[in-house]
Amino acid sequence: MRRLPADETGTAFPKLELEDAGGSAAEPDEKPEPSPPPEEKEPDLSAFGGLTIDTEPDLAQAATAPHHAEPAYEPRPEPPLEAHPRARGTMYGGAAEARPFSPPPARAHADEEAAPVRMIPPAQEVRAETPQPRPSPYSPATEAPAPEPEPGKRLNVKLLLLIILPLLAAAALWLVLSGRLGPSAAEEPAPAAQPAKPIPVRRRPVPAKPAGAAPAQAVDAQAAEKEKEFADKLLQAEELEKKGETLKAWALVLEAKKIKVSEPLQQLEARLALRMQEEQAQAQKEKETAQSQWELETQALAKAKQADTLAGWQEFLRDYPQSGSAPLAEARIAALEKKAQDAAQQQLLQRIQLEQKLRLRAAYASLSPAEVAALLRQGGRPPARFEPHAHGNATVTLDLTAGLMWSLYNRPMAYDKARWWANRITAGYGGWRLPTAEEALSLLQMDRGQYAGMAGFAVWTGDSVSDQPRTVWVLKLPEGQIVPGKTDDGYYVWAVRKAGR
Repeated sequence: MRRLPADETGTAFPKLELEDAGGSAAEPDEKPEPSPPPEEKEPDLSAFGGLTIDTEPDLAQAATAPHHAEPAYEPRPEPPLEAHPRARGTMYGGAAEARPFSPPPARAHADEEAAPVRMIPPAQEVRAETPQPRPSPYSPATEAPAPEPEPGKRLNVKLLLLIILPLLAAAALWLVLSGRLGPSAAEEPAPAAQPAKPIPVRRRPVPAKPAGAAPAQAVDAQAAEKEKEFADKLLQAEELEKKGETLKAWALVLEAKKIKVSEPLQQLEARLALRMQEEQAQAQKEKETAQSQWELETQALAKAKQADTLAGWQEFLRDYPQSGSAPLAEARIAALEKKAQDAAQQQLLQRIQLEQKLRLRAAYASLSPAEVAALLRQGGRPPARFEPHAHGNATVTLDLTAGLMWSLYNRPMAYDKARWWANRITAGYGGWRLPTAEEALSLLQMDRGQYAGMAGFAVWTGDSVSDQPRTVWVLKLPEGQIVPGKTDDGYYVWAVRKAGR
């Protein structure tokens, strides 16, 4: 037995035990155990500097070769052992060191049986790369090692399969879709058996009808329907004529003429034409009248605008109450009336200023009986000049001497209500009130016809009795007496206001 020397790192090559040619082993106690052949692995191409891959596979060779058989590869000569460096284990950080591989000694004779050799790998050796598989020295000499396929050839076959298989699948799909590749005629299902035809039953021949009978009946029915439609339209047109709807009746006459023309229809058409002419003439006349009326109204409006007087606008509104210019006329009339009232009021004030001679007390006072008696002795019957004065829709009495206006309400009432009612009387003016005792004495000059027929006629004043609570002085007419009256008693209201305001 010969042991190979170990290197400095402690890594030892596997032990080799050789047998002599006679088959006797150096150590008879141990029997040689054949080692299983190493598994084929994918070659490691990282050790090579470069590798050329033929990307264009031989399509002719691939087409002739069967798809299920593996292609034959030519054995590739192994590179020199010196070109395959062995990397030492770098577990401890040591650098990798290349070491040549020593092959086992060659056999002395080729015809001699090879001695079995057992490889004992050391436990301490750690390799960085997987060594290339080599043929086992324990295999019999008669069995030749299988050649390894070249990497370039294997890649070419794979690339070829990747190209050819999709093409074949696409061609098969095209054939199936086009119907060229499908079930054969023999595989098609056989047509179902046709049922036996029933035996026809003989019947007696029906006598044929005359050829012109059916069309004649159809023509008669159509003619009857047309006649009925014509009669309905003529009747409707006559009813519309009676109602005065000439245009609708004329439309029905035109529709009836499309069916047929009859004497009643022509007479109705003539009557409708005559009525339409009359209506047209009437419309033309009304149009002319309206035109004339519009012209007259325009002329009257221009005249009222030019005059711009109260009488002129009132005349236009009276002649054309439904005119479109009626609102304008009403607005001008109101403005002119207000202007006239302002002018009359101004004239009235001027008259009062010229003719007023007395200024009577207007503030209320609490008078004793002695003061009232002295007032009657001094005042007596003050002078007054009364005249009616129309204002708006009411007529009041104007006293130019005292510059007062009077308004009588001919219904007796209590004192509190009399005060409220006096303030309520308007007649187009404001500021009405009950008179004082001095102002009430001027009513003695008033025309007695205004209160004739009123028994026990007396009017309230605004002055109270000083020594009697809830008592007010009252003037009796025509006696001219001023007497106290309880506030719950009923007397008349003759309201007064200052003229001109």
